Amino acid sequence: MNSPSDADGAPVSGAPNSAAHWRADITSLVFPLPEHGVICAVHRGAFRQHETSASA
Repeated sequence: MNSPSDADGAPVSGAPNSAAHWRADITSLVFPLPEHGVICAVHRGAFRQHETSASA
């Protein structure tokens, strides 16, 4: 999902019966936390590596 052409593609999951699913409308991976009665959504931008410049 590093290129614009992959932007709306669903991430590939290693678990075939995973409860996590891709929400294209909010560009996030969403998964339930049933023990807490909530869901968690991780935005696509959180998966990108950000470069920082170090001051020398």
